[in-house]
Amino acid sequence: EKSESFHNLLLITSDASRGANRRTGLASILREVNINHNDNNQKDDENIQKVVDKVILTTRRIHTIASKDIFQSEVAALALGIRAALQHIPSLNSTKVILLTDSSSALCFFCSYGKEVEETGKVKPKQILDHPHYKALQSLVNKAKDVKIAKVRSAKLGVDGFFDHDVTDILSSYQKNVSNKEMIKQIFSHTGIHTVTKAPILRKEDLDYLEKSMNIESGKGKVKKNKRQVDMKRDSDVRLKRCRERIREELGIDLIS
Repeated sequence: EKSESFHNLLLITSDASRGANRRTGLASILREVNINHNDNNQKDDENIQKVVDKVILTTRRIHTIASKDIFQSEVAALALGIRAALQHIPSLNSTKVILLTDSSSALCFFCSYGKEVEETGKVKPKQILDHPHYKALQSLVNKAKDVKIAKVRSAKLGVDGFFDHDVTDILSSYQKNVSNKEMIKQIFSHTGIHTVTKAPILRKEDLDYLEKSMNIESGKGKVKKNKRQVDMKRDSDVRLKRCRERIREELGIDLIS
């Protein structure tokens, strides 16, 4: 699509990762898409417009009651991004928002409160309506121009996924092993966020992967299970290394592991 169609668009992508002792890492990335940046550092005072994205990253470590159930953590991760948008995006009233998660349970939580949710046995419909995370979504709906939610498929083995989801996957896995105080010291300012005002725009490969996510989920592109475990781990490690390098180059974050 033409870049103009992405103006005033905010992507909020999240992920959660379980750790030991019921510690779970949450991560969200907020991407204001195709911001026109005026570059005044040109010869002859030429004012050149460059299309970039503005990115905000936020993470948190929480203690979960049920360590084997990632459902509440995935919901909390998306709510973390929603609250960051409410606090740090001033132009929400003219912004279209797309929420992205790889969790079907989180989709169910935020999108409906009828029979489908009740049958999951996770929460009751009344509990959803009164839940702080659901109320955060309602605040976003009331302030933003439009809000939609969709599922993005997690990357597997050596295949790069949607970059923003790969970022939240890596950051949430890192955060579960690091205290919130230490994470602020390493990456974030006292505000608890990391902002990149002139991040490169998403690549065509990212948008293609995002577009095909639903097709992949329905059966296309499933991972073959005849690979040896050692080969699968090697492919995954190579992909993660490649993604960490891109995180360092585009977002200015250097993760040790």
